[in-house]
Amino acid sequence: SAAITDPVTASPLTFSTTISTDVVAVKMMTYLKSKGIKSIAVANSSSVYGTSGAASLKSAAATYNIKFTAEQYDEASTDLTSVLRKLADDKPGAIINWTSGTTGLVYFKNASDLELSKSMLVMSSFTYSNPALMKQVGDASKNVIVAGIKGTLLASLTPSDPDYKNLKEFGDDLEAEFKAPITIYAAQAYD
Repeated sequence: SAAITDPVTASPLTFSTTISTDVVAVKMMTYLKSKGIKSIAVANSSSVYGTSGAASLKSAAATYNIKFTAEQYDEASTDLTSVLRKLADDKPGAIINWTSGTTGLVYFKNASDLELSKSMLVMSSFTYSNPALMKQVGDASKNVIVAGIKGTLLASLTPSDPDYKNLKEFGDDLEAEFKAPITIYAAQAYD
């Protein structure tokens, strides 16, 4: 997260192999603005990644004039129902979870149980741009939007896409050697 790697001068031997939370937050707000969303509610874990992601979303929301509310939860939580109910009470246009732990799976299941996708967009940070994690969530992943990268969408790309050839080659190599699909982490390391 940006909180760990920025400023570079403070940690010259620390680097990130993944997209900055700041970059992802701006892309998410660009998407939400294009959908006419005027307010968001953020549930974030108490981890450095969770708090940094919430801070990045808050900054990006201010830039895009999107109302921002947030609730932090313990990253060891096994039920986020009360957090989600509290955030949903404000009737935001979207609810976003920012975590890298198992609470992401809990979030999807609780949001599905509360049928939040019927009244708002249900979104998640890019940690869940990983087919294996989404498979664990099962049907609770229906109607959710996960920030991510193009590589994890290989199955839905057409050969006319400018990145298709390289991604297909990478996906085939990954499948042949590791019997695994492209994940956000594999794609970023490959880049």
